[in-house]
Amino acid sequence: MSEYRYTKEDRIKQLKILIPALENLIAYLKENKLFLEQVGSYESALEQARRLLMEGFTQQELSALGRSVSDLFFRHKEWVPPFEQENLEPAKWFVELEKYLQPALSAAGILSIIGYY
Repeated sequence: MSEYRYTKEDRIKQLKILIPALENLIAYLKENKLFLEQVGSYESALEQARRLLMEGFTQQELSALGRSVSDLFFRHKEWVPPFEQENLEPAKWFVELEKYLQPALSAAGILSIIGYY
């Protein structure tokens, strides 16, 4: 087996994916007035991502940034998404929100991964 270690160029690409994902998520939350109490933490993460991209970074800083982008829901083994009252499908607002939330969570999550097989 061999291990792949992310290069500095990989990390730069990852930050360049995270930044617009956070920008889109923040804009969506503000526009739709959803989870406004979380917007500040996403804005802080966005500011940090931009700073790291401009000034350089360590793996420790990338890992901290990745951890700072939190999910809006406590997803656990028995978690189910919010449902519409009239049917058993996930709420439309939740489905739409996931289009913005998941790219940011995915991009942030990869920052703390050092290598894979």
